[in-house]
Amino acid sequence: MKNEEKLTYIIRKLNLSTKEIAKKLGVTSSLISSIKSVHTNKLRDTHLYAFAMAYNIPMEIFKNREIEMINF
Repeated sequence: MKNEEKLTYIIRKLNLSTKEIAKKLGVTSSLISSIKSVHTNKLRDTHLYAFAMAYNIPMEIFKNREIEMINF
């Protein structure tokens, strides 16, 4: 599972809107939409780190390719 897919899954599970995430991270909603998309290839480790820190999500979820979101 790609990190974009994991991120989208977590966002859905936490019932977060793009606007809420953008406000919490101090970025635009369009940036959040871009980095969530599998097709834009804009998601970077710094984005994942910022999201993980803001929402208290372990980075291991994104670093370990063997973790599937079914177990989240």
